[in-house]
Amino acid sequence: MLEKRKTPRFDIPIKIEYSRVSSDKKSLLSCSKDISMRGVRITAEEKFSSDDILDLAFYLPNRPVQEALGKVMWQSEDKAGFDTGIRFLNIRDSLKEDIFDYLNKYFPSKLQEKWWAKAKSV
Repeated sequence: MLEKRKTPRFDIPIKIEYSRVSSDKKSLLSCSKDISMRGVRITAEEKFSSDDILDLAFYLPNRPVQEALGKVMWQSEDKAGFDTGIRFLNIRDSLKEDIFDYLNKYFPSKLQEKWWAKAKSV
């Protein structure tokens, strides 16, 4: 299957806390289903509308918590909740580096697989 995404997605688990920016509700926890430098997919407990803006907090091992803003792009209901695609509106370079380091340390085969798949398609 031809990958149309501009950046590869990695199906790795990262603990993420999320909340709607425009709400005073408490934050909820989830785990990433996949992530790229442009966005993340999580299972959310609540239904969002597309265009909702979320505060995201990333909990990576042995790293300080890092935050980003994301926009809900799509959502579909499944048994566990709502499968939710979020595009990053802002993500610090330090968070990108932390995600890359986490991927490289704990999931090196996934990184190599995507790297070589990209090289073959060029």
